[in-house]
Amino acid sequence: MALVIVGILGACSAESPKGILESGPRVPDEQGVVADVSVGRLQFQGGKAYAISDRIESFTTRTHEVKALALWKGKYVHAGIENKEVVWVAGIGVVPKDPPRHVTYTGVFRNLDSRGRAVFEDGTVLALAAGVKPPRKGETVVTIDPLKKAVVSLTPQ
Repeated sequence: MALVIVGILGACSAESPKGILESGPRVPDEQGVVADVSVGRLQFQGGKAYAISDRIESFTTRTHEVKALALWKGKYVHAGIENKEVVWVAGIGVVPKDPPRHVTYTGVFRNLDSRGRAVFEDGTVLALAAGVKPPRKGETVVTIDPLKKAVVSLTPQ
């Protein structure tokens, strides 16, 4: 039983994830702050919960480093959902305990997609809040409002 728990909560392997990271920009099916992670379930704040796929890929969005699912509790993530199961989780950033509870992410801005979302070189795709203008291409500090699930500011570096 202990080996099964370590396998699920510890990610699938020590090797770099392949599938989702090789497919280009990652548009999340779900995003938000992880409220809880258990052996077979990932729950977001607000109550949405999903089963965890046997093929789960769990990694940091910027470096693509494999991370244990349990490490995402209390953090802002993007998730891919297939057949009501989480198949990938990309950690975006830490949610501060004190207001404003905005998440900071740093990435290399590439372009806007056809729906006006910001696409970054590491594959991260973020929705922009109303009135937020995209920066020029390059290293950008992004501020995300986890309640709106949208970017509230983009600052070129």
